[in-house]
Amino acid sequence: MPWTFKFFFGMLSDCVPILKLRRKPYICIGWTICCGMMLALAFTPLPDPYYCRDTEGKYITHSAENVPAKACNEDAASSGGKFAVMMMFAIFGMVIADVAADGMTVEIARREPRSSRGYTQTSAYLTRSIGQACAVALIAFCMNGYEYSGTFSWTLSFNQICGILAVPPALMVPLSWFGINEEQVPDEHRDTFEQYGTKVWELLTGRAMFSVLVYQFCTPVVSSISTTAGGHVKMEWAGVKNLQNQLFTLFGLLLFAWGLWLVRKHFLHSSWRGMMLITSAVLIAIDAPFVFLTIFDVVRNQYFYLGETVLIEIPAAANFVVSTFVIVEMAADGTEGIVYGMLTTVRKPPPEVQVLISFCSLSPFF
Repeated sequence: MPWTFKFFFGMLSDCVPILKLRRKPYICIGWTICCGMMLALAFTPLPDPYYCRDTEGKYITHSAENVPAKACNEDAASSGGKFAVMMMFAIFGMVIADVAADGMTVEIARREPRSSRGYTQTSAYLTRSIGQACAVALIAFCMNGYEYSGTFSWTLSFNQICGILAVPPALMVPLSWFGINEEQVPDEHRDTFEQYGTKVWELLTGRAMFSVLVYQFCTPVVSSISTTAGGHVKMEWAGVKNLQNQLFTLFGLLLFAWGLWLVRKHFLHSSWRGMMLITSAVLIAIDAPFVFLTIFDVVRNQYFYLGETVLIEIPAAANFVVSTFVIVEMAADGTEGIVYGMLTTVRKPPPEVQVLISFCSLSPFF
């Protein structure tokens, strides 16, 4: 839910400087909130699991007669509310920091000469992909125990993982405050809310901005049309296991980062429209064989099915980062936060919308 309000936080960082700084204080505040929530999760004990465990630590979900086992703690199913709320506020803090950082990224990118336009954004997303790869590696190797339906006899607990994840935001607070060089905004150079609103309204009512918003919204909505059976195809027919899934995801993220590097190195001067068209077609062409061959029982192997995860990453990286280049071109001075927040918000339509469209479009085939 916090991701839905990125445009609001972007507007806040644009209009309400703290200590005459528009970005750095919000970055530090956001990471402080995120760190606090992760520490709270680290020190909040989990309830006993729903199912009992055997001597090896595996869940007993069925009896010897394949009858569903009796629950050991029926209240576990309704005990996740407080953890969900703390996670939501952790994301809330991360979104505040993310939006302010996005606004600063646009400010820096707007200073780039046309010969290197896109370099800053590509570098930022490249760094993010490497960080995501580290997070996936942590989950793959440290949360693959029996209690997570994994295969390892050892694992880190949920609280330990939350404690580890509290370290990066804690480090980001002093690094952001002392490492970011941001010029103060003099009072006489600040727009009033009326001036800011007029500027944003003129931007939104322009044909270019409207077209970009429609594209940014429709693309993920259409591409997210899927059947609810997708997860079962992956788990039951392809037989994908937890560790293999995480390892392929990790490798895919590294390839995604490599794809971003390729764009930064060789394709910044290529046609953005051409790259979007070609990569979109390639993504569809790669996806179809793996899915159809698994569904129609031609090849049902977890490594074959997960091969798609690896092959799509390079064209997906190019498709994604090129679609963000236009944000720099659209933002006017003083509107960097709200423009980036708005365009990235519409790229993430609510899951309910995606599910509704999926059901409506696929219902004739049920």
